[in-house]
Amino acid sequence: MLVGAAGAVTLGVSIGVGANAKSTADDLRTSCAPACSSSQVSSVNTQLVVSDVLTGTGIALVGVAAILFFTRHPGHASRASPVRVTAAPGGLSLTY
Repeated sequence: MLVGAAGAVTLGVSIGVGANAKSTADDLRTSCAPACSSSQVSSVNTQLVVSDVLTGTGIALVGVAAILFFTRHPGHASRASPVRVTAAPGGLSLTY
């Protein structure tokens, strides 16, 4: 269960990083293209690579969670996770 949650969170972060990279790239296209500095372009490229790596990691984690779920022993009783993530003002709250 935790592996699947970690995969979902990783995919969410990947989407956020990718959206930020796209926004930054769009800003550069309208403000300085084709004469943008190499550091500006490098920053966007780094964000895109990080997003791609996080996407792959998230997919792998969700895949591992699915394998663990479908290959568990039939008599194995699942126990509730002691960790809770809830929405809180200004972000998320983690209790355990």
